[in-house]
Amino acid sequence: MGADRVIDYHSQNYWEVLAPKSVDVVYDCVGQSGTGDHAFEILKEKGHFVSLLLTSLPSASARLKRWDIHTRVPTCVGACAHYDRMDKISEFVALGKVTVHIDKTYSLAEIRNAFNASIGGHTTGKVALAVNTESPVMV
Repeated sequence: MGADRVIDYHSQNYWEVLAPKSVDVVYDCVGQSGTGDHAFEILKEKGHFVSLLLTSLPSASARLKRWDIHTRVPTCVGACAHYDRMDKISEFVALGKVTVHIDKTYSLAEIRNAFNASIGGHTTGKVALAVNTESPVMV
């Protein structure tokens, strides 16, 4: 898929494999505690750390050592959301500039399995639900 290097997270830690100050951006979409501290070690000067969850933010001591790193945790709900950006993303999708890899599609009846697969952290793409509106769903 165009990766310069593949790291098997089952047997290696990325912060032990990648050289210090060798990465421009770390984009974290898992949010484990300690991620920010590990990321700060491998980020180049004036690098960027972006996470989806506050739980992965670097510690105060890591931030003091690496004050040059730009950190963003774009958590936003409600009035701060920029819904107009969704229209732009939709345009990119329609033009074929953005594609999404679906790891597995589940039926609505399999929603528990879909949820477990999603939170399990071992998918190689998105987990999708196929909603069949023709058959009733029992809740």
